[in-house]
Amino acid sequence: MNTPEVIHTQIWEETPEPNNPFAAAACYCHGYDVYGNLLGKATWIE
Repeated sequence: MNTPEVIHTQIWEETPEPNNPFAAAACYCHGYDVYGNLLGKATWIE
């Protein structure tokens, strides 16, 4: 099995699910929790 490609950036950080390295458990954009904090507060247009 091939090892997944690792890309490093200062803008985006993803923490993988424990059982699936291709599914993100948490995503951070500039330190903000995208799924936990931002998407729940954004309107459809945003």
